[in-house]
Amino acid sequence: GIPSLRYSTAVEGQDLVVRFEQDGDVYDVPVTLAVTYADGKTAEFIVAVKDSVTEARFPLNGAIRSIDANPDGAAVAIIEKK
Repeated sequence: GIPSLRYSTAVEGQDLVVRFEQDGDVYDVPVTLAVTYADGKTAEFIVAVKDSVTEARFPLNGAIRSIDANPDGAAVAIIEKK
């Protein structure tokens, strides 16, 4: 089957906290997160999603404009934002 993932994000202090949840069978899926800052700069982070719930924390370098999961389409999965 194809992994089905849901994710949510939050900013805690100077950190980005991302939480992925998998429904049904649990797969090992690396997912790229693309962060665009308010000043236009970008950063990418990889989250190794391998449990029914996976949380990761990454340091931020400023205010966030947007966050996109799997922008490169590398993860073969259905990914929805919660």
